[in-house]
Amino acid sequence: MNNILHNIISLFLISCILIVLFYEAPVENKIDFKKEIVDFTNAEDSRDIDKVLSFYEFPVLDYWKYKEISKIDLKELYLSYWKRYEYSENEIQKIDKISDDEYVLTTKYIYSKNIRNLNRYRLSETKFRFNELGKITSIINLSLQKIDHEYILNHNLIRDFSYVEDIPQKKNLGLVPLFTVLLLINLSIQAISSFNKRKKDSKVTNVFKDEIELNRLIKIEETEKLKERTKSDTTINLEKEKIEADKKQKTSKSSSIKQSQEKLKKQRELNKVIQQVEEADKRLKEKAKREHFIRLEKEKIEKEKKEAARIKRNKLAREKRRLEQEQKEKEAAKIKRQEARIQREKLVIKEREDKERKKREKEELELRQQQELTTSNIEIVDESEDPFFDDNLSQYITEIPDDDIDETESDIGDFLTDKYMPQNLKNKLKKK
Repeated sequence: MNNILHNIISLFLISCILIVLFYEAPVENKIDFKKEIVDFTNAEDSRDIDKVLSFYEFPVLDYWKYKEISKIDLKELYLSYWKRYEYSENEIQKIDKISDDEYVLTTKYIYSKNIRNLNRYRLSETKFRFNELGKITSIINLSLQKIDHEYILNHNLIRDFSYVEDIPQKKNLGLVPLFTVLLLINLSIQAISSFNKRKKDSKVTNVFKDEIELNRLIKIEETEKLKERTKSDTTINLEKEKIEADKKQKTSKSSSIKQSQEKLKKQRELNKVIQQVEEADKRLKEKAKREHFIRLEKEKIEKEKKEAARIKRNKLAREKRRLEQEQKEKEAAKIKRQEARIQREKLVIKEREDKERKKREKEELELRQQQELTTSNIEIVDESEDPFFDDNLSQYITEIPDDDIDETESDIGDFLTDKYMPQNLKNKLKKK
């Protein structure tokens, strides 16, 4: 147990010496955020909105003239500005460190509404503030002035920054001798304790050796006695086994005969069972075949019935369609006959009307000719000579026109038409 403890102490001291010799403790320096500023400006120049927004800690406390701006609002500001000015670029002039989390960026800012337009130049000083994780919490513009395109504050433009290198501490070599002295003391104590232990062990081992030798001799004698006993026992056992084997052979013969007879009986019984099973299988197979055949026949009959029903339905449908077609044809023929009859009636009516019209025209023509004749041959009759004019003609002639009447006025013949003229007047005129 003591030896294990000393070994652990030795290992601990050796590890302490190695740590003191080779371990270099770094100086606790904070991150220089100049690299973040350069990466941020490059992201703005490339107009990668997601990358730009990844540099911020939201809500941003100050962004130029805005306060407490959210991610959505800042994104809208960037997109609206980039939409207004299609080209923009930063040429970093210098980055000054004010404190661990505050920096001032001086940059030559170039922008234009589009690539074809003239560029505008501004010298901008912007203060950046970071949190512990290196995220931007505020951006405040300190100054913004118009400059010429040839203006360069520093020819060595800053384009890449890295973190501050760790400065190792000086090795504390004063602890090495202390640990080595402790290691040597521990090793010497371990060596002395192990030497004393070996002496004690050697004395004890000599006593144990004598006892072991005596025990070995006693065991040898006991083993020889046991061997002799086992030999006699084995001979007796072999004789007993021979006798038992002979008995077993005799019994085995009789038992084998019985077993064979029993096997034959079992085999016969099995053959009978197998035969019965085969017969049952045959019957089942035949039954299954018959059922299958019956099922097929039923399916065939059902199919034939369905086919016959389908044919009957189709036949009835065709017959129905034929009857409907004949009915439609009959109706159409009937309609045509009616239309033809109506047309014939219209023609007959038209012919009658034409005949009547021609007849009327002819009668009117004859009447007009008669009127012309009467007007030309009419004589002045005294009222005393023919009383007809007193009785009848005065009813129709209200005024006899004078010779001085205009030719545009109506003649008496226009009043004495065939329709309104009395029959006795007609006869009178015909006689004359």
